[in-house]
Amino acid sequence: MLYVAWVLPMSVLLRIGALLAEFFLNPDIFNLVFNSANSEWMYGLWSVVRDLLNIFLILVLLLSAFSTIFQIQKWHLKNTLLMIVLMALLVNFSWPITRMFIDMGNITLTYFYEQTFQEYHPPGDQEKKNPTAIEKVALDAKVIEIFVPSGEDYKKARAVDMIFNGLFLFIFGMIFIIMGVLFLLRLVMFIILLIVSPIGFIAAAFPSTRQYASNWWENMLKWTFLAPIMVFMLYLSLKMIEGMQAANISGPTTDNKDIGTIAVSISRAVNYLAAAVILWAGIIAANKLGGSAATFVTKRGTKAMRWSVG
Repeated sequence: MLYVAWVLPMSVLLRIGALLAEFFLNPDIFNLVFNSANSEWMYGLWSVVRDLLNIFLILVLLLSAFSTIFQIQKWHLKNTLLMIVLMALLVNFSWPITRMFIDMGNITLTYFYEQTFQEYHPPGDQEKKNPTAIEKVALDAKVIEIFVPSGEDYKKARAVDMIFNGLFLFIFGMIFIIMGVLFLLRLVMFIILLIVSPIGFIAAAFPSTRQYASNWWENMLKWTFLAPIMVFMLYLSLKMIEGMQAANISGPTTDNKDIGTIAVSISRAVNYLAAAVILWAGIIAANKLGGSAATFVTKRGTKAMRWSVG
């Protein structure tokens, strides 16, 4: 009864979360969204933004020309020409530069994805197949065996095992759902960041707009490295789980079978909690890395802009 009321619904939650995360994580989905045919409309919108900023740069160039004629030093051509040329190059090449960052993150993601979901032999099956996250976390859907080895049939311990089992199925299920939503947002954010990338580059040239450049770089770097970091943490977490399964952790030697079996359950729960913490740490680390890297990039970019205008 406890299995039907508690463990089974949580295993369904885990399956939904794992399938959601794996669907939007799959490199084939990314390639489908950003291939040449499907990205034409993105390139068209990017071209509109690029053309508007090119007109703006022409106006700045005209302003500098008049400032040179009237000897206004702040906007004199000798102070602004290098910046205008640099901004024009960055604006017009912002599409391939941004795609380079996106592809760099996706190549790293693909490597960790293949390492995490490499081919394996399911128990009792000699044919190789690609496992899903649910199969690695839930032992091919035999969720009750995560905490209960074969041969243990103590009613009290089995109830404790099922409580722990359902709890960690819920924890992993919610983490996978969060990961799936983040992977979906990653695709959406890449589309937006790609379209407005000219603004992200040119905004660094002016003090009043540098915050927008900082925001663009922060989001660009965060979403670029979020998935690879999270999949790497998923890889570590699954390896930890596989190690625990292979070790078949046994309990302390005791004459009281109930106490000994419950101790086994608690020891396993601690290990699964560590695996869940690793996954959650990946989400936090990816977000912090984006902010730190963006700060570094914008500071270096600001120094370059100041150097270009003397």
